[in-house]
Parts: sequence; structure tokens; C-alpha cells
Amino acid sequence: MIGEAEVEELEKIFNALANRNRLLILATLDKANPKGLTYSELRRRLNLNPNTLSYNLGVLIDAGLVERRVVESERGYTSYRITKLGKSYLARGVKK
Repeated sequence: MIGEAEVEELEKIFNALANRNRLLILATLDKANPKGLTYSELRRRLNLNPNTLSYNLGVLIDAGLVERRVVESERGYTSYRITKLGKSYLARGVKK
């Protein structure tokens, strides 16, 4: 039996996955370099307006499906990567 905390976590994850733009972000990050993509690279690839991309990245990060990293060796730029959890849920939804 799962508890209230687990239900809340699952709710965050399923809410994050129930949106086309967020699924496209996950799929794009899944195909990207393991180091991830910058915000600008994601915008360019997905052609999303800045507010839409920022909001949806925040939802994915909050759900644990995407991580934000500051890369020190590259002048402190930020990259976004899909997490193992994100890969797991994305793979479950893709039927071959």
C-alpha cells in the first residue's frame, strides 16, 4: 500500500506527463547529448516561446523528470538533462 507522500509524487509525475509540450521536451532531451541542452538550444529545437518553455521545464524539474545543471567549466552556463526517472516514464509510453 502506498502512502500520501507517494501519491503526491505520482500525481506530480503524471501531471507533468499529461502535456504535449512537456512530452516533446522530454523526447528532445532524451535524444540529446548526455551533457544536456541549454535553454537556447531547447527553444531553437522546439520553437516554443520563452514563457512556455520556462514554465514547462519547471514542472518537469519539480516532478524529477528533468534536471538543471550549471556547468562550471563552460562559463557557468545551465544545461537541462532528462533524468533516469524521466527516461523510465518516457520509455514506458513508447510502444514499438
